[in-house]
Amino acid sequence: MRPLRTTVLHLTGRGLTPVRRELLGDLMRMTDWEQRVLHVGDGRPPVGGMQVREMTRTILVDAQVCARRLRGINVQLVHVWSARALALCESALRGVSVLLDCDVRSEPFSGIAVRPRRANREPPGLTHSVIQTVRHTHAGNRFVQEGRPQSASRIRVVCNTESGVLLARRAGFAPRQCALIRPSVNTAAASVRMSRSELRARIGLKPAERVIAIAPLVRPERGMSDAAWGALLVDRVLNDVTLLVPDCGRDTRRVRRLLGAGRRGHVARFIPRGRWGALLPAADVVAYTPRRTGNPDVLAEVMASRASIVASDLAINRELLEHGVSAWLCRPARPAAIASALLRALDQPARSAAMADAAAQVAREKLSRRIALQHYRRLYESLTFGVGRVAVDGGPA
Repeated sequence: MRPLRTTVLHLTGRGLTPVRRELLGDLMRMTDWEQRVLHVGDGRPPVGGMQVREMTRTILVDAQVCARRLRGINVQLVHVWSARALALCESALRGVSVLLDCDVRSEPFSGIAVRPRRANREPPGLTHSVIQTVRHTHAGNRFVQEGRPQSASRIRVVCNTESGVLLARRAGFAPRQCALIRPSVNTAAASVRMSRSELRARIGLKPAERVIAIAPLVRPERGMSDAAWGALLVDRVLNDVTLLVPDCGRDTRRVRRLLGAGRRGHVARFIPRGRWGALLPAADVVAYTPRRTGNPDVLAEVMASRASIVASDLAINRELLEHGVSAWLCRPARPAAIASALLRALDQPARSAAMADAAAQVAREKLSRRIALQHYRRLYESLTFGVGRVAVDGGPA
């Protein structure tokens, strides 16, 4: 019998990115189901401005404490947003429907991950994201492997790239357990941002300045310093380049050291991560240059901004970007190649603008928040009521 009211528990932890925090808020406003949050760790609770009946927060990162808190909440569905929270609470998740939607790259507790054997290591260009990496945690292995026949009916795995779906299947998940829900952005909000000239005047940039924004990456991914090095090579040719660098983490420190060594610190402005997305329209070109996997959430944000894009030529990026059509693709970890792509983007403004429009069109068609919410609703209903089945493309099978 269908329950009169469904209770959904969102299990969150430290490391939730701004885009995913916004997505969580939209999910909680999407239905009239009862929404609760259990936040594990000392990070910022992701419930600012959200209407929830109860938000439980524990800063005691202890498995027994977390399990006790979780058992005190009667729920039909647990939406897991944090690999660390999964590792601490997995003993209390037996017998309930679970939606695994966490990305280990955003977790500061990287020590919980156990490397797979060499034969199972990921080929270059594929993504670490989602649950295929979580499955190689001690808790994740126990959680997924126990009661495999029952697990197939009550566990769903959200993958945000086609590469992630392939790796999830390789890790042992059945096709019907994997749903492809691409990273989403609020494309309507992105379309009403102020114009480039207005934004530049507001933050003190000259109209003639050539501005290169460097996209943030999530630890342990690297590549921001490669983009900065490439931009410095461009500055030697054009002499009027300004960098917008997100101030977030270890790779930012590498950028600071690189600029200091070349006595070029004056060409960069370091922007808090929370403000970086709002300043994207001020840039002539955005350099998104991860070495191996990158962050699909950041790529979605960049594509929706209508800025020209220089990106690493990786399989995960080619799922959404096409060289010469929607972005300038270049070899990763090669500052000279990045500089060459940046020069082409700056020397051909008309073509770059057309490519930026093409990328924004892809974002509207494939990365819309409305589409993602529809897919999540189907997942919720299939897990709580046992109706329907989720296909690999996130739609009904």
